[in-house]
Amino acid sequence: MNKVIIAGNLGRDPELKSSQSGMTICRFSLATSEKKKNGEQEVQWHRIVFFDKRAEVIGQYVKKGHKLLVEGKLQYGQYEKNGNTIYTTDIIGHNFEFLTSKKEAGNLDQGYTQGIDQNQDQVDDSDIPF
Repeated sequence: MNKVIIAGNLGRDPELKSSQSGMTICRFSLATSEKKKNGEQEVQWHRIVFFDKRAEVIGQYVKKGHKLLVEGKLQYGQYEKNGNTIYTTDIIGHNFEFLTSKKEAGNLDQGYTQGIDQNQDQVDDSDIPF
């Protein structure tokens, strides 16, 4: 079984792109932290990728600093750069849950809550994966 569940904060605004076939791709980094025995916080950064409707919803409502729970699978890859092999680990998202409330989001970005209120009628409940 290949299953990952993490919760953390976005390190930057999600990046939306479209593939040649028209599929929406959303990429972002998610920071998780763990308190060590010596009291220091250790932060880990995770590369997250979502596709299609879920990617569109995340791209529309999630911003840097927002908290998100992500469920997905690990995917390993590699590519060549300047003659060196670069290895990657991504989490391919299947589901997510907003962990930032409207009030908290308003403090982070006023556009977040206004966007939800203005676009409420445009998003069908069946489009949202939670």
